[in-house]
Amino acid sequence: MLKQFEILVLDSDENRGKSISEYFSSMQIPTIYSSKFESIDDHYSAFIIDDNFPKINFSRFLIKCKRNNKIVIIMTKNFSQEYLDSLLNYGADDYIREPFSNNDLYSKFLSIYRNGILKPRTIYRYKDIIMDTTSQIVYLDDDVVDLTNNEYKLLKSLMSHPYQPQSRTELFITIWKNPLYDDNSSIDKLVSRLSEKLNEKGSQSPYIKKFNQKEYMMDPK
Repeated sequence: MLKQFEILVLDSDENRGKSISEYFSSMQIPTIYSSKFESIDDHYSAFIIDDNFPKINFSRFLIKCKRNNKIVIIMTKNFSQEYLDSLLNYGADDYIREPFSNNDLYSKFLSIYRNGILKPRTIYRYKDIIMDTTSQIVYLDDDVVDLTNNEYKLLKSLMSHPYQPQSRTELFITIWKNPLYDDNSSIDKLVSRLSEKLNEKGSQSPYIKKFNQKEYMMDPK
């Protein structure tokens, strides 16, 4: 099945990039090296990229790869946990710190591939919103939306049933698990905060619609 993959290696170190390409190809995974990057072509199933590769906006690159369900491994010398977490938050599947062997990189790729087969990602899409429920990250117009835990739960419930109106009580139970304390205003306030964040970042607002004055759904307009 891996023979159906084609990997693009983008590395500012030409010798290393070619060595990686040759090693993966010897493992029966079609892999090519390039010193230039033009677009995220559907032709490639995965990218192995040096975080010093020139002329790439990494956050936008990773978000677009996520949008197109591409595997991405980042090669880096950076040991800052904040930086490494940011790569994962923007959509990288994993990173590998230098120095590393070709076999280390190959093993990491196989691990990502197998986890993807055994635990496939659930990704919801609506208008220009992308929700990755595995990483619990929401992307909007090529940017990450900073949501609270409850805002995320609310959006997930709405996006998983975008054309089905959901009552305040149903949403309250989804988020807080107990209908006894529903005061009919908690959901309204939460929807208002979530809508404000989505409308601020997105280009296809409005995103959430109030239905029959007591239910909510994703806005179909």
